[in-house]
Amino acid sequence: MNANERRQHPRIETALPLRFTFGNATYDTSLIDLSAAGIRFRTPLELALMGRVQIALELPGSDEGAAVPITVTGVVVRSDPIDEDGGRMYDTAIFFQECSDADSAKLDRFVSGRLG
Repeated sequence: MNANERRQHPRIETALPLRFTFGNATYDTSLIDLSAAGIRFRTPLELALMGRVQIALELPGSDEGAAVPITVTGVVVRSDPIDEDGGRMYDTAIFFQECSDADSAKLDRFVSGRLG
């Protein structure tokens, strides 16, 4: 069984902007993929495994609607070094630990709507 078969929540590729806070600093990057249970992104920072991360992102609204803000707390479950464009980056995965029911429903709707 591969990792995709074990996932409880479907995952989509997306390049949405992402702001995260780790320790006392805040950083901007963009998503690689997203599910209702977590995200993956690249950062030049190596984040400590099981470290807590505050996540803020905005899901695109409908054609006439405003962006939908999402705020969650997660833990680092992977921070793998990779070489990218001549520099060191970390492929980082966050599992959502604290997500309101409302934000979880927004994430589910967004991901489901893009699965085709």
